[in-house]
Amino acid sequence: PDVCKHIRRPGKWTVLMDNIDWLKERGLAKLINFRFVLQRDNYRDLNKYADLVKTLGCRGVVTALIDWGTWNNHLTENPDAWTIENGSFSDHDVLDPQHPEHRHCIDQLKQIQDRQDDRFVLEYSVKRYL
Repeated sequence: PDVCKHIRRPGKWTVLMDNIDWLKERGLAKLINFRFVLQRDNYRDLNKYADLVKTLGCRGVVTALIDWGTWNNHLTENPDAWTIENGSFSDHDVLDPQHPEHRHCIDQLKQIQDRQDDRFVLEYSVKRYL
């Protein structure tokens, strides 16, 4: 719930789960596809995500973080207020082998891959690091 609130702001976990329950009640759970965009602030929750997907009977996809220009590429000498608060793209891109949390992220991904659950897919943008 806290990760959802932070990553998908202004997302509300209870509203999301109520909407999913509504779909499940109508037999539509198999049509739900979750996308998990892997980044520094959520990769530690991969196993919880996989459990949720399995419990709900949905499909889950893990994708790499893509730089859409939301963050600066690297911290500059004089960063603006937004960059000071949120960091740079490279701060969030845990798939970058230079990122300090890269190895831990890869370990999390391997755990997911070892589940061999066909409802849970690692896109090539993620799988190529394994």
